[in-house]
Amino acid sequence: MAEWIKFEHTTPDKPEVSRIAEILDIDPDAVVGKLARIWVWADQQSLNGNAISVTKNHIDRVTHQEGFANALKKVGWLTSQNGVFGFPNFERHNGITAKKRALGKSRQSRHRNAGNVTDASPERERELDISNRIEGGSIRSDESADLSPTTKMLRDKLGKPKSFADVQLFSLVGRAVDEGRIAEVFIADSLVNIQNGKNRVAFFRSAMQKNLAAAGKDFEGILNDLKGVSHANS
Repeated sequence: MAEWIKFEHTTPDKPEVSRIAEILDIDPDAVVGKLARIWVWADQQSLNGNAISVTKNHIDRVTHQEGFANALKKVGWLTSQNGVFGFPNFERHNGITAKKRALGKSRQSRHRNAGNVTDASPERERELDISNRIEGGSIRSDESADLSPTTKMLRDKLGKPKSFADVQLFSLVGRAVDEGRIAEVFIADSLVNIQNGKNRVAFFRSAMQKNLAAAGKDFEGILNDLKGVSHANS
């Protein structure tokens, strides 16, 4: 089972959270933390959050809060019968089936945002993942460990990609070198006279076009061909 749970953005503001806080006389944010703890525990102990054979005292110990089980029951977030507990609607958001559904929805959303739902090759998935982290502001300079040496070099010389187009260009050039379609010397020659500034990636692309054209090669044609290979393998 995946070691994570789905947690809704609206959970901290739900009336049930406020009610539990009032019952236990604790801060609502503390309730949210204890809910996360008990839901993680439930996810570890069952397939769908039901048929858990424990006592209310055990639930209180898991959350480090006396009376937490009773408070959950009062707001309808815990059921019990003959010593068997369950979390209503738990399977909607967590458990194996719900997690697979959530991951599938996330992948489809990433593909739609990138404007291409059908391209799902491993390379494309990695590009989309990097692009989404760029947009979310969470990408770090040390997250290039799984990239090709050429792609890493481009990041070092041209800076962290600022758009999906940059991500795709770096990735495709790296693959072109790995597959022997472009010699590394063309990369080096195209980086020689690039100055610091906003248009470094555009200057690099233009230099690559000129250098490869002089050698009888079509840079854009190579990139488009690689895109076609990714599309065919999806």
